[in-house]
Amino acid sequence: MNIREHEEYWIKNSKLKWETAVSLFKNKKYVDSLFFFHLSIESILKAIVVKKKSQPAPFIHDLLRLSKIADINLNKEQEEILNELTLFNIAGRYPDYKFKLYKKINKKYTENLIKKIKKVRICLKKEITK
Repeated sequence: MNIREHEEYWIKNSKLKWETAVSLFKNKKYVDSLFFFHLSIESILKAIVVKKKSQPAPFIHDLLRLSKIADINLNKEQEEILNELTLFNIAGRYPDYKFKLYKKINKKYTENLIKKIKKVRICLKKEITK
């Protein structure tokens, strides 16, 4: 795969993960939906890394770290959102942690976080078109 194909892969993957996240949310699978929102944002960040660095994306899942590798200037609120969303990467991979979150995560919490994630996603998508 050449660099452009890598970038296109991550963009497509981001869209697919976003659609899955929305579907999971509609089906009241809040923790799982946030895991897929994380995957979607991770994928768009990796697309930006590929585009800006002309190399394959690193094998990491920390969203804030990826944004720094991609040289994206985020404000404090955006950084906090990425850090919060990264927690759901852990939840998606470690069932014992996920079950603890099931007790805390509800529809209202998820809706509020999704609103914030959407704003970050808009900013990240602008980075792709630069």
